[in-house]
Amino acid sequence: MWEVISEVILITIFAPVGAFYRWLSSFGGKPYRYYLNLDGYFNGTIGMVVTALLVMLAFRLFG
Repeated sequence: MWEVISEVILITIFAPVGAFYRWLSSFGGKPYRYYLNLDGYFNGTIGMVVTALLVMLAFRLFG
């Protein structure tokens, strides 16, 4: 049950965020849609990890 919920969260919430981070890291060399249409699990993982790192950094600096 939790596996299904975590996969849905990974793909629906963090995949667009991860695609955005990948698009930013390429300095806009390819359209955002290109990264969004790539592997959703990879984008989701990138989105989740980078967001967690940014939140930890923000709490460390401003907390």
